[in-house]
Formats: sequence, C-alpha cells, structure tokens
Amino acid sequence: GGLGTGGMGPGVRTGRGTSDLDIAAEREGTEGPGAGPDALAGTGNFHITPEKFAVLGRRTLEDRFKDNIAALRVLKALEKEGRKPTPEEKDVLFRYSGWGGLGEATRRYASSGWEAKSRILHDLLTDEEINSLGDSSATAYYTPGEVVEGIYKAVARMGFKTGSVLDSATGTGNFIGIMPRDMEARANIRGIEPEMFSHKIAAYLYDSA
Repeated sequence: GGLGTGGMGPGVRTGRGTSDLDIAAEREGTEGPGAGPDALAGTGNFHITPEKFAVLGRRTLEDRFKDNIAALRVLKALEKEGRKPTPEEKDVLFRYSGWGGLGEATRRYASSGWEAKSRILHDLLTDEEINSLGDSSATAYYTPGEVVEGIYKAVARMGFKTGSVLDSATGTGNFIGIMPRDMEARANIRGIEPEMFSHKIAAYLYDSA
C-alpha cells in the first residue's frame, strides 16, 4: 500500500473528526453484493497491532496460501449471506496477502509441487476471478509493518494533525489498520485498490467510514 496527503477530489466527504473511507475499485464490477463501504458501515475499523503484523512476516509460502484460501472462503460466505464479518472473521480476512510469490497456484496446469494448490483454488473461484489473481501476482507484495509505523512517525513529526489522506494502492488496508488511532480520528481517508479480492476485503475490514 501507499500513502499520500492532499485533496481528495469529488465525492469524498471532508468533515473533520471523522474517518471517511472510500475503497474505490478501479475495475468495473468488483464491488459484489454487500461489499461496498456504505453497505457495511457501523461495526468499526479493524486495528492492526504490532503483534498481529509480526505474525504475517514469519509465514512461509505454504502458510500464506492456506491463509489466502481461508480468507477467500470467508469472503464468499459473507457475500452469499449478505452480512458483516464477525471479529473472528475479520482476523481471517486480515491475513489475506495477495498472490505475489504464489502465482503458480493460479495456473490451471501448474508445475510440479503446485498441482494440489491449483486444484483447491480453481475449485473455489471462477475462471474470471482466477484471471484477476494472475494479473496481480507479479505486483501483490505488501509493505512491512515497521515501515508503515516509521512513515506515520515521520508524518507526525512534520506536523500533520488533521486533513485528507489518500492510500493510492490500498491492498487489504494495512496502512489504514496501522494508522495511530488519534490520527485516524482526525483524518479523512480514501483508499483505492484495483485488485478484486483485496478491494473487497479492505471494504469489510474498514467499514466505519
């Protein structure tokens, strides 16, 4: 994910003392039933503790694949049932990390060692959904938590107190989840994410816009 500050453009509320999140899909039709921020408002933004983020950095590719599949299953269930995630389901969604380093699993005829993972993924998703993952597998890598924390410390030292914040490559929203709570309470936040599943997960995790 990335972070910027400045004007938010049309369609984004700028009232102070609120956190206005607009997870905006750049690809038409990626919202899905019940996935938009307005439909999910009211249960509170997900907050990422250093302990939670540290676990992500210790995972193997096998761990990441299992976590991604678990998150996709939760996402499918939420969309089918048209409801908000429970706190436990938010913890599962948070562990979704995209398909950087896992692109071989998106191939229907995967190379040796990836066949079982490919079958699991193709049984779960449509061909269109699989193609969207393959498109992002070369670029879906996320910023380490300590880097995000360092950026927020620098922003605070530069005097940021209130205003608009743009995360122009949101992923699943880690920059938003790590944001210090006092800063979040004064910021108007907008996130933009083109990858279908990361976009939907971010909308579920950061729903109190």
